[in-house]
Amino acid sequence: MNGKWNLIAVGVVTTLSAQTNWWNQFNDSGIDSLIQQGLNGNKAIVASKERLKQSSEMTKLNRSQILPSIYGNGRIGRSDLNGYTLPAKVDYMSTGAVSLDARYVVSAWGKEFQQYRSMAYLEKSKEAEHAQIALVQSIKIAKLALDGSFAKSQIRILEEQKKSADQLLELVKLRYELGERSGLALLQQKQQTASAEASLAPAKLQYQSIIHQLVATTSLSKNEIEQLIPDSVPTLDDQPQFTIENRPDLSAAEYRELSAKSAFSKAKLTTLPTVAITGSTGFDYAEPGTAQWEKMWSVGASVQVPLFTGGATVAGYREGRAGYYAASAALAQNRMDAQAELDNALAEESSYRVQLQSYINQYESSKALYEESLRQYRSGLVEYLEVLNAVSSLQRTEITLLQSKRNLISARLNCIAASGGTVQSLTKGN
Repeated sequence: MNGKWNLIAVGVVTTLSAQTNWWNQFNDSGIDSLIQQGLNGNKAIVASKERLKQSSEMTKLNRSQILPSIYGNGRIGRSDLNGYTLPAKVDYMSTGAVSLDARYVVSAWGKEFQQYRSMAYLEKSKEAEHAQIALVQSIKIAKLALDGSFAKSQIRILEEQKKSADQLLELVKLRYELGERSGLALLQQKQQTASAEASLAPAKLQYQSIIHQLVATTSLSKNEIEQLIPDSVPTLDDQPQFTIENRPDLSAAEYRELSAKSAFSKAKLTTLPTVAITGSTGFDYAEPGTAQWEKMWSVGASVQVPLFTGGATVAGYREGRAGYYAASAALAQNRMDAQAELDNALAEESSYRVQLQSYINQYESSKALYEESLRQYRSGLVEYLEVLNAVSSLQRTEITLLQSKRNLISARLNCIAASGGTVQSLTKGN
């Protein structure tokens, strides 16, 4: 029942460097490859990357509002002069101009800057949300992979049980032919052998179902997945310490609060004037007044004061304030929910750890009982019914022990999710 690979203390998830993925703790190249390759092909990750790019471009768009704008302009025209009195007798006049125009909104460092900050914080929140999606998907893949390893172990146990049942059946047949055992013992052992064989089919079906789910989640082929799933059950060390400080969803909520605060600041600044400086330089000409290009330039300033906006200013202020208060309340609630989630996961792991130790003790006792009953049966000291009872008890405890190990692993993964494991290669949308 002992696994061929061990899961080292997951407590390092809170102290690992930012360059380490949380699943590297498994020290298993198959798990590493399955999760990393699976994340690269996961469509939820692909969609999240595109949303992150979209958010980045929106931030750049808002940043442009606080920078000067420069435009190159050119025009050429021709006007009909019939009916006009001019020194020269002409029928039309041509005009043209080439200029470079610049505009800088001095007051942009007020509300426009706050709008830019709001979008920058929102982009940060999208990065954290992307990290959260990567974490959720990586844990989903890990759970399926570990479920696959449990299914493999279960199939192996059932195959070993069937092999033992077949061997014992041959022994009972021999005793029956020698007249040392009754026909009832033979029928009971045949039933036991058939039961062991019948248990294999649903176990294999469960394993195939897990493989199909991994194909859909990772976009890897069935053969690739089967080669990467571990063959044995992992063993956990003692429960480490976890906190919620590294949770990416909490980071996202914090950035959303900062974004809402900046949006509120922008709303408060909308009552202030908009001050802009404009400048233009270039050349123009007009015929028949002159046939030469003449240099021209201009500099000016403008002030725009909002006097009446139809209630838009007040509504914007109230909307910004409500958004900020809502984001603050959501952050506080998210923190409480996260702590409750972690507390539940830690309690669950502690409970399963105690339960696992009880099942280990029960399995050892059942195994010793089976071996002793089999020895006595071969020596003719006990009836076959004693062996049959011992075999049934051993089979039940062995499967129960395997399920208990699975529950403990699942609880540990819940602890990692509740504390915010690192998925370094995807947290920036690479």
